[in-house]
Amino acid sequence: MNKNNWKEVPLKDILAEFESGKRPKGGVGGIESGIPSIGGEHLASDGGFNFKNIKFVPKEFARSMSKGWIKKNDILVVKDGATTGKVSYIPENFPHSKAVINEHVFRCKVFEEIDSKFVFLYMWSERGKRQILSDFRGAAQGGISTGFVNRVIVPLPPLPEQKRIVAKIEELFSDLDKAVESLKKAQAQLKTYRQAVLKYAFEGRLTHKNIKPGQLPEGWKWVKLGDVAETCLGKMLDKQKNKGEFEPYLRNISVRWFEFNLTDLEKMRFTKDENVRYSVEYNDLVVCEGGEPGRAAIWKDKSSSIKIQKALHRVRFGSGAIPDYFLYFLYLTAHNGVLKKYFTGTTIKHLTGKRLNEVVFPLTTVAEQKSIVAEIETRLSEADYMEKTIIQSIEKAEATRQSILKKAFEGRLV
Repeated sequence: MNKNNWKEVPLKDILAEFESGKRPKGGVGGIESGIPSIGGEHLASDGGFNFKNIKFVPKEFARSMSKGWIKKNDILVVKDGATTGKVSYIPENFPHSKAVINEHVFRCKVFEEIDSKFVFLYMWSERGKRQILSDFRGAAQGGISTGFVNRVIVPLPPLPEQKRIVAKIEELFSDLDKAVESLKKAQAQLKTYRQAVLKYAFEGRLTHKNIKPGQLPEGWKWVKLGDVAETCLGKMLDKQKNKGEFEPYLRNISVRWFEFNLTDLEKMRFTKDENVRYSVEYNDLVVCEGGEPGRAAIWKDKSSSIKIQKALHRVRFGSGAIPDYFLYFLYLTAHNGVLKKYFTGTTIKHLTGKRLNEVVFPLTTVAEQKSIVAEIETRLSEADYMEKTIIQSIEKAEATRQSILKKAFEGRLV
């Protein structure tokens, strides 16, 4: 390729139209029909759109707009907020025949003698994004000004070459899309596999053969949590009434599935008696009462204990059950919807101590519980490794896209 016939031009010099939109005074909340209003939240990171939470402006208001109407082959750029600089393209098959942009989006229309897709792909490339964001100003909720079009310098070959480059990029991207689609399908299958492993585990099918549907293996039985463990709700936070020494404690936000987040722990006063009552010791299970009811983790630190606040339950098992076994059961039922039948409340859900004690699960011997936990962890570990490999492959595919674009705009692709 002879790049001598390329030229570098500021984006502003190749724009036939450049504008932003607007919304009615008071916003668009509660408006359920009309003309779609595209904001920054609707631009997707892949250069397309996410219409899940589409907004509307009244038709009368849209008719009053002299600027901001979307046209085919437009390039949209988020002008402010968390996604500043995100770029999307309006294709020929854009699903809305009539749509407008709001005040948080710029609309760019290039001259007809320039391939708009070529310009979009450049703006979507890492180099283009850096140039767009070089105009960023302000703090956390800052943004770019209309001056960004002076900072974006587009490497521009003759029109026939632009079209050849776009065609080649789309061909290579299509191959990548197919590969990524297959990877994401495999990733979804792993999610199904994990649920199947847990389902089989508590049907006894990981450790027994020829188990009939709906039946438990011989020696297994259904029990309530309260039959094999004692539960305790944490201490209420009351700065006026609390006495004793300041101690760190776990909150709802501290408990994630299978682990704890111990950053930014807060403290409250506990008396000596409360230290015993509300302490979490080694192998105690901690379960969320609200927020995401049922989310749980096991305290595995043998050298220290910690206190819990009222938003959490402590579950301490007797000799007939192990916490790891019940935790996996809790995770299964939280994700397949079974645990919901134990929740109280209509809008805000809770898992009270009474209802937690009523959770029914299949129990076998401690030895078999340990075998089941070991089998679950082996299989889930293998699935985690496979998913990690898939994620790395997806990330590599995205890096390949940028490599393709880099070559394209350096004149080395076709």
